[in-house]
Amino acid sequence: MIESSEMTPEVKNIISPERKTKWKVWKTINVDNKAAGYGQGWEWQLNLDDIYVRYYPQQMIRSGKFITLERPEQIKIVRSTVGGLGFIERPTGRQLLERIKGDPELECLPPEAAVALRVEYKKQPREKVLRVPIKPTSDSDTNPFVFELEQRKGQLRLDGFWSNIDGLWNLQDEVALRLRPSTIN
Repeated sequence: MIESSEMTPEVKNIISPERKTKWKVWKTINVDNKAAGYGQGWEWQLNLDDIYVRYYPQQMIRSGKFITLERPEQIKIVRSTVGGLGFIERPTGRQLLERIKGDPELECLPPEAAVALRVEYKKQPREKVLRVPIKPTSDSDTNPFVFELEQRKGQLRLDGFWSNIDGLWNLQDEVALRLRPSTIN
């Protein structure tokens, strides 16, 4: 159920207030923070798996702000479309983040979990993009960083961009989010 009291009127007007189904775990990944040393461990793993990494995510992985988890964690991931989050009209990035923050069961993935997901998700359908909004890092300003996982021309790819907070998301865009640890039985 969506906590509508925590949402601005701007979001309340474009979201369906009732969501009866519980989130289903799509994947469970273990993040062991081999990314210590400014992401060199993750960069090595991506190269080993022949995953093409674009400039922005490479810079994010190399930055000291990439590591956010203090200890190894098992992370349960939910996959949904933006429309599946309850939106009935295209939301802005700000509205999407507000919706995620207002859900008592969901949150954005930590940055290193997004990269771990790219390493684990080897059987991604061709030409399908999975967007992974991540928790803000200390240099993210107000614009969230979004990783994109895709398979193009037979090669797994990791891309990413600083999302325009006022840019529109499509209802069919697929996103991966974390099931909050406090909601797991």
